[in-house]
Amino acid sequence: MKTISLPTHINDNFGDSMGKLFELQVQIDNTEKDIEILLDYSKASFTKPFFTLGLLLLIKQYEGKRAPINLQSEIENQSVAGYMSNISFPHIIHCDKTNSDSVQSLLEKYKNKTYIPLLSFPIGSDDETSRIRDIFIGHLNSLLRGFVNVGTNYNLLSALLYLIDETIENIIHHAYRDNGYIFAQFYPTLGYLDICIGDIGRTLLESYTYFKDNAYNVTNHLEAMKAALQGKSTKLQDISRGFGISTSTRMLTEGMNGKYFIYSGDTFCYISAEKNEIYNTKGDFNWQGVLVCLRIPALVPQDFDYYKFAE
Repeated sequence: MKTISLPTHINDNFGDSMGKLFELQVQIDNTEKDIEILLDYSKASFTKPFFTLGLLLLIKQYEGKRAPINLQSEIENQSVAGYMSNISFPHIIHCDKTNSDSVQSLLEKYKNKTYIPLLSFPIGSDDETSRIRDIFIGHLNSLLRGFVNVGTNYNLLSALLYLIDETIENIIHHAYRDNGYIFAQFYPTLGYLDICIGDIGRTLLESYTYFKDNAYNVTNHLEAMKAALQGKSTKLQDISRGFGISTSTRMLTEGMNGKYFIYSGDTFCYISAEKNEIYNTKGDFNWQGVLVCLRIPALVPQDFDYYKFAE
């Protein structure tokens, strides 16, 4: 068995979580597939939502593809251990048919917190799944807007709900898996809400490949990322709507001065008011599915107008 020590500290820098997640992927990929791996998180002193959820989904991605990856999740720092226990780490709470009646009571426990637990929501188009998911999203939105305390700032409220709902909708339409995942933390003193939403289903490239016999002629992950950012739709029911990614990125970064990250296949993109860059790893590490990270400011510019960006 090979032991890999996980980072003890994830800092406030938006890219630190993903940089450390990339480093972990490289270490795992460089380990022979028949060797078990133990990820040692015992020394954790500070973490962030992007790394926390990313870590658990990364482990899930390797299931059945290599020797088991085990997580040493007993954390020595008691305050950190208490927080991780409160968010259910290393487990993910499934809000599905088996516990649909308890979704409201579950989330109600977090209304006086600044975070939600690690959650999964069901993907599917049948009536019962849609009903449960709508209940979940409704309670989730209520909780998150309470964190940010939007009050009567309807521009901020509308933008917050749009960003969350649009990202979840993308997963529902494109992931082709049973579940999507979400985790969020509000930082009152820093003035922003970090939300990580992802899946381990189809990549953006696979979504384009299977859409109308690859109508956009997308042939690699980099092209797929560019197409998504340009708003080229693979939603059969409304091809003019696009992924919502292009609208979300403009609204969050240009309008709200927030930050946006999306990772799929061997390509990821980081967007802020100052930067808009796409990176291709050339296969050095990959994400099976789509991972989105949003940093949403609690205070937005006074001239921000939600309706200038909403489609």
